[in-house]
Amino acid sequence: MAIPTTQNNEICLLLPNCNFPARGALCIVDTFKDLKELIIGLFKQPLKQIIKFITHPFLWSFVFMVICGYWNGIFQVLTQKRFEKWAKTHPQVNDEIVIADVAFDILPQINIILLPEILAAIFIGFTLLRFFVTPYRWVILRRYFFLQGIIYFIRGLCVFTTILPDPSGRPSTVNTSNVFVEGFLVLLGIHRVECDMMFSGNAASMVICACLWHHYSHKAPIIEFDLLGDTPNSTPYGYPLRMTLIKLIMWIITIGCFILYIANRMHYIADVYIGFVFSLFLFKLYHNYILFCSTRHNLINSFFKWFESDAPDIPAVVKVPMDGISSSDAMAN
Repeated sequence: MAIPTTQNNEICLLLPNCNFPARGALCIVDTFKDLKELIIGLFKQPLKQIIKFITHPFLWSFVFMVICGYWNGIFQVLTQKRFEKWAKTHPQVNDEIVIADVAFDILPQINIILLPEILAAIFIGFTLLRFFVTPYRWVILRRYFFLQGIIYFIRGLCVFTTILPDPSGRPSTVNTSNVFVEGFLVLLGIHRVECDMMFSGNAASMVICACLWHHYSHKAPIIEFDLLGDTPNSTPYGYPLRMTLIKLIMWIITIGCFILYIANRMHYIADVYIGFVFSLFLFKLYHNYILFCSTRHNLINSFFKWFESDAPDIPAVVKVPMDGISSSDAMAN
């Protein structure tokens, strides 16, 4: 009796060539052309375009970031409320508590609090604008919103569980009797608390932007210019191989802002370090995970397959007959 046989298939990932050529000033023209097509499509088929927009992952990544930002704001207010309650039961503790920090002993104290805040805002805004004028615009923006949302969510828990007072001595401006309203005001930057130093949100946001430069600047360059070498700066499928001049500059700006934050006594080394490490590992984890989400079938991977459905740098999954061929032979060929 013949024994039925089944064909052996192996799942293979087809890595796309996702590096776009430098367009120079034409990248702005391309961006306006794409936006013009979106607007024309909205007038021609409004219902179809609206449905497409409300079901697109870009919108929901922004909604996710706002919700998590509100969550973070609420937990900051709860942290302030908890800190004020603790301070009342410890009257012997001075109102302006500053924990010893090695950086405070090394760096001279400066009092230009707005300087690092303005530099960070310019850096983040310029980063998002730079990548908006590339073919990756919607992909990078939604990934940034999603990762920023995760940072907000985790930060809210961190600052609540362990209270560290603000070393700058700036007083809180929140009204802890109305947590949900104050959560919005904290989210919008109108009000602030004085005890959320366990996790630097500023450092985390800047590191995510620096990682965007490190991971995408060679995939969608505006100009081809690099003084650090003439060897390939990435593989054909976009994996970075070496440091480039623009990447180095952006990392220097990021670290420089960290130093300014600490010199202004707005952060400790510890919360800057936690924000740096967490956001760096989060960025790397996400960008490695999405490369293989199509190879596993579960609820989480179904979400990521939808979320990254139109991304040009996600590998395609194919089943290849491997009768008589070992995996090592296939890789060698």
